[in-house]
Amino acid sequence: MRLSLVLDTTAVAAYARGNLMVGELLNELRDEDNVFGVPDVCLAQARAQGAPTEGLALLRAHDRCQILTNPAPETLGDVAAVCGGDLVRAAVLIHAFSHDAYILTAEPGDYMKVSIIDEADVIHLTDEWPP
Repeated sequence: MRLSLVLDTTAVAAYARGNLMVGELLNELRDEDNVFGVPDVCLAQARAQGAPTEGLALLRAHDRCQILTNPAPETLGDVAAVCGGDLVRAAVLIHAFSHDAYILTAEPGDYMKVSIIDEADVIHLTDEWPP
């Protein structure tokens, strides 16, 4: 199995709040024998922003979910410096790059500001998604 998708905080919160489109996308990974990753800091940030604990627990229990721990502090700090000091976004980027995975986010502009990201590497979660 290959980790092909990393969820950022906005995607984690959307799933936890019952966004069916996120659930459908995650279930499609099963057909491709892939898994998705959720940085632990995104779970924490989503909870801090009010995401329901029940929804977060469902996400963690998903059979295709891998919880991703923080990268080495030096690496995290170096990438965060390029991300305006945002440690959470830096963690998402590091995991996406290390697994050659896509990023699922409702805020693609935050990632596009980083010159190392290509638009094709980001899946934009919108109210009209999938497009």
